[in-house]
Amino acid sequence: MTAVAERVARGAALLDRECPRWHDRIDCDRLDMSDPRSCLLTQAFRPRKFGDSVAALGLTSRLVEHGLAPTAAGRDDGGMITGAEVWFADLEAAWIAAVAARTGQDASPGGG
Repeated sequence: MTAVAERVARGAALLDRECPRWHDRIDCDRLDMSDPRSCLLTQAFRPRKFGDSVAALGLTSRLVEHGLAPTAAGRDDGGMITGAEVWFADLEAAWIAAVAARTGQDASPGGG
């Protein structure tokens, strides 16, 4: 399991406990982890705003470890440090897979 997948699994387990059926509220086609208006927490906790959702889960300083934000330095790809945009794409793919695992849907955007 990759580091991203481990973090998302940790975040999904937290949501399973704290926000039952969160996965039913996620529109994978609209999921954009870089945008607080359409990120996973905003969708899961609608109509709450992102910051309110973070506070409700007690995640203010633990977003990265729960797969809800990229690391500040980016990711190491064979010796090259890549930017946060790569991490956001990785996070989105891992969250889409977590949603699919809970709903039985296709794990690709647009699949469903």
